[in-house]
Amino acid sequence: MKIVVVGTSNSVIGNKGYLVSLGVEHNIVQLSQGRTNFYHHITTILNNREMIEAADVLIIDHYVNDVNFYYEKLEAEYSDICEQFYQLLSALNTHVVNILFPIIDLKTRESFEVYRVVNNLSKQYKINLLDLNTYKLNNSFFRDKIHINTATSYALGIVLSSALNELVSMNDKPNDGVYEEPPFIVKRFQDLVKENPLRFQNSLVDIEYIELEKPVSISLDPSVQLLSIGFIKLQNSFDGMGVEINGIKYGLNGFRVAQEAFVNKHQGRVEIKPLLGTHSNVRNLMDRGAPISGSFGSCLLVNMLFIDRGIEAKINLANRSFNNIKLNKFVEVASKLNNGFEEDRGVSAMSKKSVDLIRDTAVSIENTNVRVAKELMQIAHLARPHGPFIKKKIKEYERILKKGLS
Repeated sequence: MKIVVVGTSNSVIGNKGYLVSLGVEHNIVQLSQGRTNFYHHITTILNNREMIEAADVLIIDHYVNDVNFYYEKLEAEYSDICEQFYQLLSALNTHVVNILFPIIDLKTRESFEVYRVVNNLSKQYKINLLDLNTYKLNNSFFRDKIHINTATSYALGIVLSSALNELVSMNDKPNDGVYEEPPFIVKRFQDLVKENPLRFQNSLVDIEYIELEKPVSISLDPSVQLLSIGFIKLQNSFDGMGVEINGIKYGLNGFRVAQEAFVNKHQGRVEIKPLLGTHSNVRNLMDRGAPISGSFGSCLLVNMLFIDRGIEAKINLANRSFNNIKLNKFVEVASKLNNGFEEDRGVSAMSKKSVDLIRDTAVSIENTNVRVAKELMQIAHLARPHGPFIKKKIKEYERILKKGLS
C-alpha cells in the first residue's frame, strides 16, 4: 500500500517512529513539515494532487499546531479557511485519515475550540478520524505537552498498519471528486522571477527555491488575499532573512523549510522586496521570536499561498464514507515499548534491550492479535535481520494469517 503523509511535527518525529514501523509493510511518501499550520497542507496537496490521488491513503495531521499557536493569531478567519481546506480534502479521490495527536492539557486550553472544529469538519466532510486523545496515555508517553515520544510513535505505526489495511479492504477507494477553480492559489517564486530554481534535499524534503535579489510584483484582484509565504533557511547562514511586502518589513524566522502565515491582510497588488543590508527591530512573521536587528542576507523563497474570496470553488465531493478509526492494543504496545526504548534512535541503532523488548511484546500478544504480533516482529527483524527466532516467528505468523486464523 502507498501512503502519503502531510503532517506537522508529530509526523516529522514519525521519521524515527510511526512512519518507520508503518513502512515495514507499506510504501511511505513523507511530505511533512514542522512548525506550520494547515496552509502547508494546502500548498502541498495542490502541488502534488496527482501523486496523492494515485496513492491508497493520505494521512494528515495539523490541529496540534493550530491549538498550540495559530488559532490565537488567526481566530477571526480560522474556521472559514479551515472549512475550505476540508472541502479540498473531501474532493480528493483517495482515502484520507486525519490523525489528532494527543495534547496533555487539551481540555484546559482556551483554543480547545479548534479540537471541536476539526472533529466536526472531519465528520461533515467524511474525513476518516483517528483521535489519539481518546486513549489513556500517561505523561511518560510524551516528550512534551504536544509531542508523543519516539517509542509511543513506534507503537502507533505498528497498530495503525492493521487499521489502515482494514480501512482500505472494507471501503471502496473514493472517486468522482472534482475540485475546479479553487479559491486557493499557489504562486511559485521561480515562475514569478522566471529563473531556474535552486534545489534543497534532505531525508525529509526535496524542494525548489530561488534567491530573491530584486523586487517582484503580483497584480491580483482586490478579492485575493495573501495567506502565507514559503521559505528556506540554510544552516550555514548566520545573517537574518526577511522580506518587505507592500512597505511592511517581515523577518523570516525559522529553520530549514517553513510555510508561515500572515496576520496582516495584503490584498490585490502585492510587491515583494528582499531585505538586504542592515535593519533594526524587524518583527518576524507571526511574531516568532524576538525582532531581528543586524545584517540581512540571502532571501530564499519557495512560494506564496493566496485565497480568492470573490469566487466559489466548483466542488464535487468524492464518494466516501466516514470511519472513526480505533486502534487495537495501542496503549498496551506503547506501554511495553516505553519500557527501555531509547529515544531518538533509528531502528538499525536500537539497543539489544529494545529489540528484545519488541520481540517479547510480539510473542506476548500473538494469541490475541497475530497481525500486530507480526508487525512488531518485523520491526525487530529490521534491527536484527539475522536473528533465527525472529525470522522463524515471522514465517509462523504469515502462515497463520494466510490461513485466516488471525
